[in-house]
Amino acid sequence: TFRGYVSGHPALKAALARGREVVDIEVENALLKKAKGYDFTEVTQELKKDPETGEMALRVTKTVTRHYPGDVTAQMFWLANRKRAVWAYKPQPEAQEEDGTGVVELTPQDPEPAPPAPAEGGAGDGA
Repeated sequence: TFRGYVSGHPALKAALARGREVVDIEVENALLKKAKGYDFTEVTQELKKDPETGEMALRVTKTVTRHYPGDVTAQMFWLANRKRAVWAYKPQPEAQEEDGTGVVELTPQDPEPAPPAPAEGGAGDGA
């Protein structure tokens, strides 16, 4: 296999490790750029006729600087991996249900309690 061949040739193994290191750094930089956001220039070209030669050629018709905002998912991924002690994903333990069905029953509470019922035989009953 290829892995067996590489393990038998230290120079090849070192060259492959260096190549992986370069690509890893490029990916880290791309992730950081996406996490932070960046500005880029968008150039629009259109096919137009050159008035001097009469030939069709691409001409720049519009140049706009746009901003790509930071990506929250990339930020979360970066922080969870680089600052694990502070940003690690820690799921909350689920509440234990007594019956084991996994169903939690919720009952609404009345926003205002009903007024008390008038007492029988009290003052103001006309008797």
